[in-house]
Amino acid sequence: MEYSHSVTLADLIKDFSDHGLPESDVKSFTNSILLDLHYIHEKGFAHLDINPNNILLVPRYSSNKKRTADPFVAKIADFKTAKSFSQISAEQQQRKDWWFLRGTLGYMSPELIAECEKGTASDVWGLGCVVVEMLCGQPAFSIKPGERMDEFLYRMGFGDDSPRLPDNGVSEEALDFLKRCFVRDSKLRWDAASLLSHPFLQDLKDISDTQVGLAEDGPIITCLPSLHNMKELQKRIIVLILKYKNTEMYA
Repeated sequence: MEYSHSVTLADLIKDFSDHGLPESDVKSFTNSILLDLHYIHEKGFAHLDINPNNILLVPRYSSNKKRTADPFVAKIADFKTAKSFSQISAEQQQRKDWWFLRGTLGYMSPELIAECEKGTASDVWGLGCVVVEMLCGQPAFSIKPGERMDEFLYRMGFGDDSPRLPDNGVSEEALDFLKRCFVRDSKLRWDAASLLSHPFLQDLKDISDTQVGLAEDGPIITCLPSLHNMKELQKRIIVLILKYKNTEMYA
């Protein structure tokens, strides 16, 4: 287990709430998150709470420990709600803890709300919500003015409400990627392995020679310790991210 004092993806999105992050950065972060998800799912676990607050941005280093031109990578954190496939199956059979909702409101999948169906497909739905938020700076789903919590949950779980898709000039590949994440039937939703091969992510440079303090057997998941100077630290890391970017949007 690696410990990180890095900033969360939510902190970065907050700084770009007016227009969202550049699509090139969204692709890079999405690819990193998917690599972690694929690893987690291959190990027999579902995270069940994918949201920007549970994704850290940590420094990326080359194999010779030098910082790369693209210096930060997204890593999944916080496994309080995670379940192994065997635990999920046992709960379903015994009905024990099955009807307890897990996750963060606004990022829960329809099947999780309607049927308490837990699994890897819920992580993919949550990823879609995160990608929307990165692209346009606003959540994919939110409570409407005057809407009660039970009404919101019903709309999410049983209604045909579609997520807020970006309308700020993002690519067709990005929109198609999101449609694959937001298939309401969990059995037809693309999995992490399939999404890694989606055209939206195919023009990324090869990052196989970089690492973020990777464990010997695959990606490690970072934890955020409690720090007194966290606010100042977050500001410094965001400044670093902006410094290493050389686009007009980050100027």
